Amino acid sequence: MKSSKPLPPNLKLKARVNRKKSTKAEDTLWQELRNRQLRGYKFRRQHPIQEKGQMILDFFCQEKMLAVEVDGGYHDDPAQQELDAARTNMLTELGISVIRFTNEEVENSLPEVLSKLLLRLEEPSPQPSPGGRGSR
Repeated sequence: MKSSKPLPPNLKLKARVNRKKSTKAEDTLWQELRNRQLRGYKFRRQHPIQEKGQMILDFFCQEKMLAVEVDGGYHDDPAQQELDAARTNMLTELGISVIRFTNEEVENSLPEVLSKLLLRLEEPSPQPSPGGRGSR
């Protein structure tokens, strides 16, 4: 998913700052995802996108169009849950699926997190309908 527009400098800077100030859970998961350690899948950390608004994904596997979000306790707040749902909908419209884990899951149950992530990564990709977009 390459954007036709270059990323705004402020978005690139924010992604860079996020990489330097990552949470313990994000660092833990990154150590398992970096350098194609998870069955050869390439992940990007704090990946900025600007389609339908500006967002920074915690982790992104472009090959599978999968965003991995690691959520802290503030994601339990109903207002934040609404924002998360809207963000997930926007990503889905872009063809990006989302899998979420809590900080606690990553820190306390890393093998289970990696197992769930692998299951999602290895799901078959949806096949386009025969005849393309205009078929009936």
